[in-house]
Amino acid sequence: MNNQKRLDDLQVLIASEKEDVKRRQRRISLLEREAVEIAKRLSNKKNNIPRISDHALVRYLERVKKIDVDAIRKEILTDDVIAHINTGCKAINRGPYSFKIDNKTIITVY
Repeated sequence: MNNQKRLDDLQVLIASEKEDVKRRQRRISLLEREAVEIAKRLSNKKNNIPRISDHALVRYLERVKKIDVDAIRKEILTDDVIAHINTGCKAINRGPYSFKIDNKTIITVY
């Protein structure tokens, strides 16, 4: 009898614990959904910060600051640089700076 009582008590405790687990799993699900929504809102806020494109920046330099961008292009793209690009170079060292080349285009200066 004593063992039967203990077995019955254990089964009741197990059922109760299983219900607690289900309740916690539902709560975890709700918390995870809330976390995802908050992360989306934060991401949207970051993406809504006003910015300026490189194209607009170049146009500003040309039109407002009167910088001759074509002259700068010619200064960068010398015959020597063109020759290096045509040989397939991926980088060209110019002393204090270098050009990174991709598909015959200077893509960055570092």
